[in-house]
Amino acid sequence: MRRLVVVSLVLMTIVACAGGLSESEARQQVSQLITLYQQNRAKFVEQKQQIVQDSSCARATALRGAADKLVREAAMSPDDTTQLTMVQMELAQAEKDCLAK
Repeated sequence: MRRLVVVSLVLMTIVACAGGLSESEARQQVSQLITLYQQNRAKFVEQKQQIVQDSSCARATALRGAADKLVREAAMSPDDTTQLTMVQMELAQAEKDCLAK
């Protein structure tokens, strides 16, 4: 399962470099990043570093926007959204770092 997530994230990174992400692609990537955050923090950190180091910050902005939207949608949910909130904060920082470079 982890390999599938990592392989799909790498493929999406390559696709993202070719152009902007659609909303559904960004949502899917955020979902996969949440899985990495929960199951393999080192791979999550690698993905975050790639987001920051992209020549364009479009991916970082799209992922942050998708995470923000997911958090807004989950705001009234009785489920635990701690992991989603943590990933949202990490993506916001990644976008900030990307824009600052």
